[in-house]
Amino acid sequence: METADVLPIAVAFAAGYLIGSVPVAYPVVRAVGVDIREVGTRNPGAANVFRTVSRRLGVVVFTGDVLKGAAAVLIAWALGVPAEWLPVAGAAVIAGQWFPVFMRFRGGAGLAVGIGVALGLSPAPAAVGLAVGVLTIALIHNTTRSAAVGYVALVITSQLMGAGWLEPLSVTAIAGMLLLRLVVVTVLRRWRQPERQAQQ
Repeated sequence: METADVLPIAVAFAAGYLIGSVPVAYPVVRAVGVDIREVGTRNPGAANVFRTVSRRLGVVVFTGDVLKGAAAVLIAWALGVPAEWLPVAGAAVIAGQWFPVFMRFRGGAGLAVGIGVALGLSPAPAAVGLAVGVLTIALIHNTTRSAAVGYVALVITSQLMGAGWLEPLSVTAIAGMLLLRLVVVTVLRRWRQPERQAQQ
């Protein structure tokens, strides 16, 4: 990599993190008198808003988070970041969603943002994957499994369209990042559960 390529990548990473740090769920839900950090799972993300506040506001938050993910990738592209380095901006915006500097580093899971990143990296296949995922969640009511089905649909569509492997591999890296966080959070919750029960 040439030195001239480093600066755009660094700027894209910083921009992605700041975009990810911009809260969507908190102000949207606060407008109706609810602190999303105090209800449901206390996760400031679209799923928690959808389940505990209202479906309409959940859709608003979901859309906003998707746009954040896509915007980070598009800004990186506009800065001239090479295609193989665009996932860096995607990773940064998800990191911002997880640890937002504007919310004392207490953020959401990042699934909606990850969908936005996928749309930025691989627009048409990701749109198909999103449609399949939404249909699946309407049928089985399970976010994690629906996301997995949508991901498979994205990869298959990408290959049918002859897009090569760079785009699906980039999306796979982002999906792996989200999956790793899910596993870590699940393990930590199970580890802390006996401790909380003992305190009660």
